[in-house]
Amino acid sequence: MKQKGSKHLRVAILGFGREGKAILKFLQTSPDYRGAEIVIFDQNKNVRTPRGSRAILGKDHLSWLHEF
Repeated sequence: MKQKGSKHLRVAILGFGREGKAILKFLQTSPDYRGAEIVIFDQNKNVRTPRGSRAILGKDHLSWLHEF
């Protein structure tokens, strides 16, 4: 897993519309982000995220952003 200092790289995607989907595809195919923990944040609790992806959805989705 790519590390920055002594911490693992974590990436938050804010919103999973057209741009969010494009950045996820980029991150998943870029060797620089191989092994990074990628989390999708979206206020729409019904948004469809890829199987196996980690997502924080709903009106309080940004309350978890401090972990990044």
